Amino acid sequence: MKYEEVNHPKHYNDHPSGVECLTIVQAFNFNLGNVIKYVWRAGLKPGTEVVKDLKKAQFYINAEIKRVIPEGTIPDIEQSNKEIKELIYNLPENKFLCFWGSGYVGNPKVEIVDVSHFNDDNGYDKEQIDRINEMEVGDTWELPTPEVLVVMRIK
Repeated sequence: MKYEEVNHPKHYNDHPSGVECLTIVQAFNFNLGNVIKYVWRAGLKPGTEVVKDLKKAQFYINAEIKRVIPEGTIPDIEQSNKEIKELIYNLPENKFLCFWGSGYVGNPKVEIVDVSHFNDDNGYDKEQIDRINEMEVGDTWELPTPEVLVVMRIK
């Protein structure tokens, strides 16, 4: 019985597909195999929180990204740039790209907002509103608030 508990515990086949994760992950490299393993077992292994397994999967995703895009290299972003330009071209007037967050650490939320967002109801004073209204396409401004990091007029 100990052998089964170690090499083939119940949660190995608890996935709704009935397939054992090992069957799938053997076709992948170490990082991607671990991503699949931790996502596969999230919520199935007794005593392990779903979030803990998902964070482990995220760790291996980040490790794989670092492996395939070595530090100091720039990934090919030509297609992304084309898609961004098309998106901006098709936007109505008075749009801003905002990087929201509490600082440059971490991953701030990026959002396209209308000029009407910048009003006193949302905590902007007259000077800030005037400055935003005077911005031209391509202008950026780092706001002195913790909520918005950078605003760039894009249309």
